[in-house]
Amino acid sequence: MRDAPTHDWAVLALGEEASKVARQTAGEQALVWGYASIARQCLRHTPVRDGDVEQAIAVVEDFIMPLARPWPRPVVASTLACISPPLRLLLPHLGSGVAEVAGWRLYHTDAVETLFNRFADIAMGGPARGLDLSAYAVGSLIVVRECLHHWGMQTLALPAD
Repeated sequence: MRDAPTHDWAVLALGEEASKVARQTAGEQALVWGYASIARQCLRHTPVRDGDVEQAIAVVEDFIMPLARPWPRPVVASTLACISPPLRLLLPHLGSGVAEVAGWRLYHTDAVETLFNRFADIAMGGPARGLDLSAYAVGSLIVVRECLHHWGMQTLALPAD
């Protein structure tokens, strides 16, 4: 996997059908799902509906919450570095980020949460307001949001290039 930031971090390589996560203090683990399998299993409607989102969140939580149990508590400056092609589609909606470090653009969790809330509003029938995401991008957004939340990470790092 790509070099990670130098402080407390986890790296999520989010693939189409399978993924990997590595924590600085806990080694690497394989995940049996990816953004495409989450989209196929849970995000069945176009546009995505709120029930689809809830199902995707439940599926993701079932996998990611047990991973964190043996991990030490994250430090204040913990980062989730994520590699996933569909996440590039989210970049225009995340803003400029808070910093760029060693080839990674850092975003505060608030930027991810704001984007997720915009999407959730659409899923509940609200206006799109220029936010048109593919099921793969939505699946990636849900995975990243849930990992940040349940793993206690304060920033998201995406490849700057």
